[in-house]
Amino acid sequence: MAIALVSSTIGQTGPNSATTTAINTTSANLIVVFISSYAGGATVDGVLSDSKGNTWIGLAGYSAPTFPIRSRLYYCLNPSVGTGHTFTITGNDTYASIGANAYSGVGGLESESGNSANPATTLQTGNLNPLFNNSLLITGLSFGAASTASIDSSFIISNQANWNSGVSEGGAVAYKIQTSASAENPTWTIGSSTQMSTVMAVFTEQKTYRALPAGTMAWWKADSIAGQDFISSIGDGQQIDQWRDSSINNYTGLASSGFPTYESNELNGLPAIYFNTSGSGFTTSLSASANAFTIFFVMRPDNLTGVKFTLDSSANGGISGRYNNNNNRIDKKGTNVLLQYGSPSITDFQATTYSYDGLVTGGAEYVNGTSVNTTATLVTMTASLTHRIAPSTAGLKIAEIIVYHTKLSDPDRAEVHSYIQDKYGIMVSDYVGSTSGQIKAYNGTSFISKPVKVWNGTSWTVKPVKHWNGTTWVTTPY
Repeated sequence: MAIALVSSTIGQTGPNSATTTAINTTSANLIVVFISSYAGGATVDGVLSDSKGNTWIGLAGYSAPTFPIRSRLYYCLNPSVGTGHTFTITGNDTYASIGANAYSGVGGLESESGNSANPATTLQTGNLNPLFNNSLLITGLSFGAASTASIDSSFIISNQANWNSGVSEGGAVAYKIQTSASAENPTWTIGSSTQMSTVMAVFTEQKTYRALPAGTMAWWKADSIAGQDFISSIGDGQQIDQWRDSSINNYTGLASSGFPTYESNELNGLPAIYFNTSGSGFTTSLSASANAFTIFFVMRPDNLTGVKFTLDSSANGGISGRYNNNNNRIDKKGTNVLLQYGSPSITDFQATTYSYDGLVTGGAEYVNGTSVNTTATLVTMTASLTHRIAPSTAGLKIAEIIVYHTKLSDPDRAEVHSYIQDKYGIMVSDYVGSTSGQIKAYNGTSFISKPVKVWNGTSWTVKPVKHWNGTTWVTTPY
């Protein structure tokens, strides 16, 4: 979904508060507020509020070295929106200007920067290098002179308010929606030499993927650590103490020691969780003791000499996926251990799927959509562990785990594999989609091209697909 500016506003009121003019924020899924203020007063940043009662996340603030003119960005993802929307900053002696920009089609925060200067006429924001095409960059400038600000690098100034002695600092807000991802370090210019500070942030485009089959039991995504898609303000290599379950069941994983780390841009520009020390992992309340299940992993072991991934190994039932140079299997605690085969070759991320219907011979394993094992082996698991998302030794990166407490049908399993290909670029053999405009149907064995048919009163006949060409309906070639 392409990012677009919905509306913008700016306001100045007086030394202790400032309120914008009202705007219509309907259809926006991100609002960014820029505060230009005086940081040497009784209150440094003040308190931000708005007429819709939203909660705001503040980014880092930057102040000029000698005379403390301060810049700071705040944002709210998926806010309450509507007509008559105003924004207010309150704080004694803040002398603030406040600007607000509302956007649609935004995914989440990626990165931020800032800079400041003693009296000068130019100031760069600090370099940021977006990971993805079609990203939004937004910057604000605080300045202390009755002059007009400008900015280069094709940024668009949405609003600005000049410095007003005894009332407010000057403030300007500008943005750019990139087509192709590239580094940006734009320069603000002001007509008169003055103290300045600036901030900038990058927000990603909202990603839309195909819907999964209904009934997910648990769903952990590295791009949804905090429960919002692609909130990557988490720093690369930062330790993670929780992994939010994106299903409705709230099986959030919690870590109290041996923290895994967040690794950005691991595959197709998306992050993964790195279990980089022995014992690192998350504890969950998920019980995987149901007789039937299907589990999808998007993961890569860095250590092929012995990595065991344990989803659950409770007293009454559990599942653990093992990767090493002797076997690649999933265990169900109790009487059945299934899906064991030798010497896997794993050098990159892959989609590994384990499916089990509760019968001794009812297991199957798929690597990138292709069946690699359909034989269950009887073994006894003796370990009794807590419910964990963790490897037994260091060296495992996981981008996503999807759990169903049923054995999915072949078409539903193919839909999940296709979701993984669309999202991560891992090519799967059972991808579901249209080829040259043809509609495909499942014939019990595989997906085949199926012509569209209609009832003509006597029999079913092939009906050509048509589309609107802007003037009339015409036959679509396929």
